[in-house]
Amino acid sequence: MTVCRLRAQADTLHARLGHRHVDDESGLEWHLAREGELDGILDAAGVADIEIAVDGLTRDDEAKTVLDAIGWSGCPSHEAAPHEKYSGPWTCN
Repeated sequence: MTVCRLRAQADTLHARLGHRHVDDESGLEWHLAREGELDGILDAAGVADIEIAVDGLTRDDEAKTVLDAIGWSGCPSHEAAPHEKYSGPWTCN
């Protein structure tokens, strides 16, 4: 198992959380209030094998960057069109 931690600056994180919790104000407030604490917990745990800065990246670029970082780029399972769901094994040689 590879743990990949996505890192974002505060403005990126706030924008993403705002989008994710558009209909959940209390959830947004909770995440914004604990942002630093949760980041510290992850830092202290040191569980990430890879850390990737995602500021300015699209979702597709983030996914490609993660796949490249863990050595899965070019795998047939990840070459389907974005709207298609892959149903095969998640392995790559």
